[in-house]
Amino acid sequence: MPAKAVLLACIFLLSIVAPGATAPAPSSAASRSDLEQIERLTNQLRTGRGLAPVHLDAGLCRAAAGHALDMAQNHYFGHTRRTTGLFGESTPGSRASAEGYRWSFIAENIACGQQTAPSAFLAWASSRPHYRNLVSPAVRELGIGTARNRQTNRPYWVMMLGSRQESLAPPSEFLRATFGPVSAFSF
Repeated sequence: MPAKAVLLACIFLLSIVAPGATAPAPSSAASRSDLEQIERLTNQLRTGRGLAPVHLDAGLCRAAAGHALDMAQNHYFGHTRRTTGLFGESTPGSRASAEGYRWSFIAENIACGQQTAPSAFLAWASSRPHYRNLVSPAVRELGIGTARNRQTNRPYWVMMLGSRQESLAPPSEFLRATFGPVSAFSF
């Protein structure tokens, strides 16, 4: 899917409004700006470390937007939500799969309270586990979602990072990118 179409799909998803939560309007420059800023900052960080850039994926954007809306609407902050019914727990992997994203690697960064996209990104980049997700050599695509709780006006940010089953790097490339040259291994 062309990058512009994915960007527009992600912006549309950010415009969905659920009871108790709001998101920017689809025509809002801030919505487009949020997506572009986080994608740009992520790619600056990655390419500065010699890693491949990532691109937005519509399925991951849907998963991220849905989780941001759910957290804003239900006043919680977490990667896992216990749900009722047949589906049990909502996890990053189950949310990505529900959007048709066949993943071989999946990770999620969440933030709450940051008023701007750059401040959410800075929070992730400053946290060791979130930073590891940002610079994982396994990541090829990302999705971004945000929502505000109407009562508290707190913004919730979600970044989904993943690789499709067919796009994960061969194990030797992953090990080399993760650990550098290691003489004990032969590649």
